[in-house]
Amino acid sequence: MLQIRGIVRPPAPIVNEGAMRQNLRAMNANEPLSYTETEVRSYLPSGWNLTDDGPGAWDPKKKIWQTTVLDNVEYDYPVVVKPADAQSHGRIEALRRAFDRVYRERLG
Repeated sequence: MLQIRGIVRPPAPIVNEGAMRQNLRAMNANEPLSYTETEVRSYLPSGWNLTDDGPGAWDPKKKIWQTTVLDNVEYDYPVVVKPADAQSHGRIEALRRAFDRVYRERLG
């Protein structure tokens, strides 16, 4: 119980699942590779954004995870992560490297 100024209150829940919908399960059995919106946004520079498609998805035909990001002048760039990269470097490191490739392309 929490007591402030003599008022006793039960502790509030820490996570409101509805407010954290972008952080729901990162992987499922049908997708060998997946990222949450928060993970993807953590590598976006200031002024960049995701497209309306959201944080990306697994493409079963190409066997890659991909998303599209917009830079600060509205040019779009594909971000692609291969499962082999995620296995050899780790899931998050593979995402970082994919974003690094996009930055180098953008800066020319």
